[in-house]
Amino acid sequence: MKLNIGFFLGSKLGRGNNYSILTKNVAKWLNQSKHNVVFGGTESGIMRDLVVNLNRKELKVTAIITKSLMKEHNECSYFNELILVEDLKKRTEQFLLRSDVFLALPGGIGTLFEVVEIFNKRVLGETSKKLFIINDFNYWNPLKNLLEHMIKENFLDKKTVLKNIEFINFCEVKERLDDVQNSG
Repeated sequence: MKLNIGFFLGSKLGRGNNYSILTKNVAKWLNQSKHNVVFGGTESGIMRDLVVNLNRKELKVTAIITKSLMKEHNECSYFNELILVEDLKKRTEQFLLRSDVFLALPGGIGTLFEVVEIFNKRVLGETSKKLFIINDFNYWNPLKNLLEHMIKENFLDKKTVLKNIEFINFCEVKERLDDVQNSG
């Protein structure tokens, strides 16, 4: 079964080329696994590294972008379907509607916002769709540390974190998505 994977990742390249190489490896894996891609629509940074390396003849690539972002990134072309929305709330609604599971790669404040929003929706029971954070190069360790701090300070319980967000390395993605497919 093909999954529709919602990707949260940076519109910038980051420091060095590790993130770009990781993202291109994810694209290569997607081409082999034939899972479909849902992404934020801008074609810059590592987001571009993902979508330019996808075989759009064999897998569907859906871009969801706000109208305001579209004005800044009007040369988008690496998708099969484009969905224009009014705002970030509508964008999240479309991500939830069109994705079976979520994968986050390194990114900035937008990526962090999307990760926290899906995490919170899982905590509140508004979605049961899995959220996996690809933590190669320990990029997401500061978020892990913050969650551990919240647990230590009794603002969050450990079971809530373990149940709703998973930090994995890219080499674990296939196995974890196989689990999602087998449970669905």
